[in-house]
Amino acid sequence: MVFQVVVSSASGQTGSSTWTVSVNNPPTADLPSSWTATAGSAFSTTLSGSDADGDTVYFTLVSGPAGMTLSDKVLSWPSPVEGSYTVVLAVSDQADASTSDATQVSVTLKVGAAGSQSTSGDGDGGGGGGGGGALHWSALLVLALAAAVRRAGR
Repeated sequence: MVFQVVVSSASGQTGSSTWTVSVNNPPTADLPSSWTATAGSAFSTTLSGSDADGDTVYFTLVSGPAGMTLSDKVLSWPSPVEGSYTVVLAVSDQADASTSDATQVSVTLKVGAAGSQSTSGDGDGGGGGGGGGALHWSALLVLALAAAVRRAGR
């Protein structure tokens, strides 16, 4: 886009200046709506995206389960724990280094029981790894109810 500003004084003098503004189109992430991993087996997938301006696309892991990492567009989780998790990724290009303007993509990562073999999305995944444990919300609810009953009994 080109803008020209012309200024005139009361005495008839004029001046003008022209500015060219380049508009940067935001990049897009090419991600599935969900991934499936196997508890205890390493999960890995390569992220992809595109940019209408031809800029290089960068990803940032904003939030995800403990132990998940992102390096050179490879999202890895060495020891998935059974449960359902939300993974938030930011996508940006070199013309827009700020993640505050980046597109946020939420992807649900569902982890099945050990022994099940399934990977959806772009087809990347698999490997070996150690296991871990998780405190389920139902256990927290039971503890809260027990505390409430104990207080009511006093």
